[in-house]
Amino acid sequence: MFRAFIYLLFLFSGFFLSAGEVFILQTTDLHGIVHNTKNIAGAPSVIYSAAKDATRLGRDKTILVDCGDLLQGSLESADNKGEDMINLLNAARYDVWVPGNHDFEFGSKVLSERIKFFRGATLAANLHFPNVGSYRIFQKNGYRIAVIGMTNPHLHQWFFHPEEEGFHILPVEISYRRALQFLLREKPDAIILAIHSGIYPSKRLDDRGLNVFARRHPEVKIILGGHTHEKVVCKELGGAKVYYFQAGAHGGGYLRIRLNFDDNTRKLLEVSGEYVPVAPKDHSELPKAFRPQKAEVPLLARNFPVNPSREKLAEMFGKAIVKAHPHVKGVFHGALTTYRPRTKFLNRLHLFRICPFENRVLIANINLQEWNAILKEQKEAEKYGMKQLFFPEVDVKVLWASSPHDRFPFAFNSYAASGAGGRFPVLKAIIDNPAARAVLTRSRIFDLMETYIKEVYK
Repeated sequence: MFRAFIYLLFLFSGFFLSAGEVFILQTTDLHGIVHNTKNIAGAPSVIYSAAKDATRLGRDKTILVDCGDLLQGSLESADNKGEDMINLLNAARYDVWVPGNHDFEFGSKVLSERIKFFRGATLAANLHFPNVGSYRIFQKNGYRIAVIGMTNPHLHQWFFHPEEEGFHILPVEISYRRALQFLLREKPDAIILAIHSGIYPSKRLDDRGLNVFARRHPEVKIILGGHTHEKVVCKELGGAKVYYFQAGAHGGGYLRIRLNFDDNTRKLLEVSGEYVPVAPKDHSELPKAFRPQKAEVPLLARNFPVNPSREKLAEMFGKAIVKAHPHVKGVFHGALTTYRPRTKFLNRLHLFRICPFENRVLIANINLQEWNAILKEQKEAEKYGMKQLFFPEVDVKVLWASSPHDRFPFAFNSYAASGAGGRFPVLKAIIDNPAARAVLTRSRIFDLMETYIKEVYK
């Protein structure tokens, strides 16, 4: 009888020690893809599916987070500068957006407008920029969930002097510690880091990776990542019971993460998650708020070279830039992608696939020694597919006949001139030298190519 009483007491105690649930739904690296394809659902379907899931699970239990590279990456987004993507987040009632490196491509004015229009919290503790917060506490199912945001800390390796655009970036470690001292006063039940960065270290960017961060900061229980386009579900980092999640890229699906708490102690008992694939379907089936307009794709040329070589495309880039900036002595620009149109009828979508970034023309004055150093680095960096070409043809002996120390203006792709993500440190050092008097022009390379192709291959 006594044993039966103890058994029943145990059962009832287990019943009253019920677990509380909180869910995190994550998207990342949607890259402005508002159209579906044969294999990809696209951002509208994925964001709508995540919103439906949040309603099913209970909005009072769910936090929706996007980890960046949201605004840029499609012709539609290039035309409306990511406005449709913010509209999608708002329609789905997202709680958090963490800007990624490509979200800075349209400049500070556009980013500021997108942040103001987003109804949730834009978080990046390592970014000093108006209306961007460090963290936010969410009350979900009776629990206090802290989300700290971080953008990618290496913007200076993709953009020329980002601080001149008003983007001031601090190291992740310093920014996290600064945010943590305020956050802990609010006694969160769980801390989540949402960062536009992948797990693994990068030697060329001097990045130690998130395993090191997890070992230093086991108080963070979940890290939501992005940037590297990987799909990762509940990977333990640093042996510290810190769990990493990343929802892939380009609108294939989203992540559903479950936090299981002890209702009595408020202790986080378990973290689990799953990737939720979203099947491609006709966007006409979606509610009106989730149906952005497709871009117009007018014909640009009727005699474009079919399947042009990398060298031919690089030559087009060079000539397009020289036409707009005839005073330069040469152009540094290679083919940007592996896409090669297999038609002589070229439209704007074809051109976007050739030139899918918001790169601008940068002009810098270099001497003979620097010219040779750039050529040497390009030869060694051929594996990156960034081929060095000059237009018009540069006769070194004639150009530097008076003195090898003379400086002459050359045009560069702004991304390459900024280091190309750590690939070109020599070029970046030369451009950053005050003697180069580098100037970032307003010339968008896509626009120069569009004008050139219309005139030459009409």
